[in-house]
Amino acid sequence: MFTKIETARVYSMGVMEHGWREILERFTFDASYKHALAAQVYCKRIAYEVADDALQIFGGYGITDDFLIQKLYRDARVKLIEDGTVEVLSLEGGEEVLRDRAPSTRGHLKSE
Repeated sequence: MFTKIETARVYSMGVMEHGWREILERFTFDASYKHALAAQVYCKRIAYEVADDALQIFGGYGITDDFLIQKLYRDARVKLIEDGTVEVLSLEGGEEVLRDRAPSTRGHLKSE
């Protein structure tokens, strides 16, 4: 669980620092939207996996109001849904990758 949390933290901080450098220091406005989406999806999935593992450790006590884990699990589950489901965000990121990498598909994407 520790490794998952730390990889999510490092990845999201790296994406944030890249955006900071590109937008606020270089004034290029070339921050990577697809990397921001990927970080968001990755961190949401990791948060849910870690909360699910913790709930498994707590067993039946994990779903009672006596322990914080029930709130963490509920919040992590909701994060998978709010701001667009993780699946939809993944599809948006996939479209960004296709736009950047495959010039032959440019006319076939919906947003263009």
